[in-house]
Amino acid sequence: MGGFGRAGSRMKNSSRGFTLVEILIVFALVATFAALAVAGFSRFYNERLPRLYVKDLAGYVRYLQFKAIEDGKIYRMTVDNDTGVSTASKPNAKKDFEPLRDALSRRFQKKGEFAVVLGEGHEVYFFPDGTVTRNAVTVSRNGGEIATLQIKNRLGALEIHYAS
Repeated sequence: MGGFGRAGSRMKNSSRGFTLVEILIVFALVATFAALAVAGFSRFYNERLPRLYVKDLAGYVRYLQFKAIEDGKIYRMTVDNDTGVSTASKPNAKKDFEPLRDALSRRFQKKGEFAVVLGEGHEVYFFPDGTVTRNAVTVSRNGGEIATLQIKNRLGALEIHYAS
């Protein structure tokens, strides 16, 4: 009976976990799928980035329009054609224009991968009554035109024309 007890109580000697090879295979698959997902997202983001920049720039123009009305002051947006950096300024007590120092203005004051060029002259004025000097702002990247913002002479009159 002693033998029967031992044989009956013996369990099969098999492991109940995963082997190191199985775990490594799963990690390799997860890493491969993650890399594919990141590559796809990166491509999607890079394709959308120019349109996002143009929409942000249009929002910035509208922001300057409302800021001029709210503060009762004239604001000016200038673009340096060499660097593509656009800046906004407001008149100080001496009637000179000084750069705005808010976060939104700083975003467009940095040289980035997009070039911004004004079509007529080198500045756009935003007046307290909501009127704006007419102009066209062309946005390009690596020498290729992305879009043109047509700034009309009244509040909110802004059209975006994307290049084909």
